[in-house]
Amino acid sequence: MSSLAAQIRAVDELLYTTAGTDFGDPDSELEDWRCSSTKMLVVPRPKNLPESRLNGRPYLKRGTLRHRLLPPEVGGLEIVPVRIDLRALGTKSGIAASLFSNLQLATHQTREGNFIADGIAADDVDGTLANHIRRSMEGDCAGIVWPELTIDPGARRKICELLRQRIVEEDELPLHWVLAGSWHEETGTGYVNRARVLDGYGRELKTFDKIVPARDEAGRLEDIKSGEFIPVVITDHQVIAMAICRDFCDRASVVSPYLTLQVDFFVVPSMGEESTMLAHLNVAAEVQAKTGARALVVQQTDARLASKNELGYVLPMPQAPAGIQVNSLKSKAEWQSVSE
Repeated sequence: MSSLAAQIRAVDELLYTTAGTDFGDPDSELEDWRCSSTKMLVVPRPKNLPESRLNGRPYLKRGTLRHRLLPPEVGGLEIVPVRIDLRALGTKSGIAASLFSNLQLATHQTREGNFIADGIAADDVDGTLANHIRRSMEGDCAGIVWPELTIDPGARRKICELLRQRIVEEDELPLHWVLAGSWHEETGTGYVNRARVLDGYGRELKTFDKIVPARDEAGRLEDIKSGEFIPVVITDHQVIAMAICRDFCDRASVVSPYLTLQVDFFVVPSMGEESTMLAHLNVAAEVQAKTGARALVVQQTDARLASKNELGYVLPMPQAPAGIQVNSLKSKAEWQSVSE
């Protein structure tokens, strides 16, 4: 075992110090990090990462010292990496968790007795989106997250317009990434609950679909096709996995596929009530205990089901989620910055 550990550390260090492809290499491509035999993605850690972040941690939480290893698939789901080059985007930290006031989701029942979203109503949607983006950019946030089933095509167009407008008119550096909620979208073979990852200019980087359908308060099932992959955003500083609501919940007799991913944190747009956030909290605690990864969940609550002045819940990437009471995560604020 000692001999094997020494060999792993030697390969880890040699690759890190001699490889010609890292985040500082403008010609470095994701496939340059792909292991030809196992198809694992060997992601270099930032060169300036403090040693204190790595030393003294159990092996499962630390992984290799100089790299993160991303498997090609977990639980039958493909891992799809999305790289974002930050060299021209400036130094930013924090993530904005954005909610809506008095949001109500309109749905219709499908022939199978399930449901699909039709539209949303909320207080001053355009003004709220503009405020979210303004505060996020003025606060030097790296990213913004909107909740599940709150960003329909009209809201998404407004987000893209506002991002471009602020960069041009205010001469500001763009955000690093944007997770523009999700929406039910029709495909040639049925509906999907689809989220979009955008860059700071509002350009689409990746779409991904919810894997596990939810039930509404009437017991109807989301009438959607399941997604087939988990997106992992890789920046110069962070490795970020993304999921949609029910995907990142504790489910009886089902092992979460996120428990084996060596990422810095998870970002989860969600919609639901206290029981939904409690399920997120349970998975966040299990993931943190297993790998050390943290979780940011931005969960909208339909105003018809919310308590007074409650907009939703925000799980703010805590270091110790196991000790948190779910009621403490209720949010009355439309916008808040969460520290990475």
